[in-house]
Amino acid sequence: MKVKRQQGVSMILVALAMFALVATAALAVDWGIIYITRHKLQTYVDASALAGAQELTNASAARQKATETYARNYGDSFQIPPPTPTPITCPSGDPDVQPTTICYQIGNDTVQVTTPYRHSGDPLPNPNLINVKACRVVSLYFARVIGVSQIRVCAKSTASNSGGVMSLIE
Repeated sequence: MKVKRQQGVSMILVALAMFALVATAALAVDWGIIYITRHKLQTYVDASALAGAQELTNASAARQKATETYARNYGDSFQIPPPTPTPITCPSGDPDVQPTTICYQIGNDTVQVTTPYRHSGDPLPNPNLINVKACRVVSLYFARVIGVSQIRVCAKSTASNSGGVMSLIE
């Protein structure tokens, strides 16, 4: 009688261990999707900010170069022709939106290009800075069990053009 009782406890412990193992694997899959998306977005915004920085003598040309570069990288990543950047209304309440920010829809991504850019703590926007921020809504697979079906992933980059030398600041 005592042996059967111990076998029942073992089954419960094995079931709990299996649940923990599956939950950990599910977390790893969803986290991996978020991480890869964030990495791709960071690559896109870094390249876009540097491309826009080359044209900082003209804010409009800098924005155009940044959005074209973003669209080209987006298209290359998905093996499609570069999508046309479409101007949209910037999201209200976003702390990164400044008076000089113009927002675009590029594929499934929302892209904000700001130049001149006012770095936090600076009193005025700096015409030698360009900031590019991109966000994408990512569908999750296993987090749906706890009620989270998607998450917004963002990345941003600021580049400067100082005497013809382009560099990333953040």
